[in-house]
Amino acid sequence: MPETQPEQETVFLVHAASDGERVSPDYFVRLTFELVEEDGQWCGHCVELGTAAFADTREQARVELTEATELQLAEVKKLNEIGQYLRHNEVPVFPIDIPALESKGFAETIPAP
Repeated sequence: MPETQPEQETVFLVHAASDGERVSPDYFVRLTFELVEEDGQWCGHCVELGTAAFADTREQARVELTEATELQLAEVKKLNEIGQYLRHNEVPVFPIDIPALESKGFAETIPAP
C-alpha cells in the first residue's frame, strides 16, 4: 500500500510581551505543519521544531499541534533561550508593532492565506 503524503500548511504564531501594564504583540514566527492520516488517526508534525500531536480528525490534530507548539515555545522562553532556539531551528521571526491584546505568550494563531 503506498504511503500517504503529508499535507503541508504554513502557520504563523504571534508572540505577545507584557510590560506589566499592557500586553503587546512584538513578533510572530512562521512554521510549517505537516498533517497526515495514518491507520485512521491524524498525525501533525511541526517541521522546524519537531513537535508532534495526534487526534481522530485533521482539524483536531492541527489544534493539538498548535497548542503543543505554543506550549513548547512558551517553555523555551521561560528558560530565556527563545532567540537562540528559534535561530538554531531556522525559524523565521518577524517583528511587529500592533495594539495591545488580552493575553501574552504564544497565544494567538494567524491562519496562513
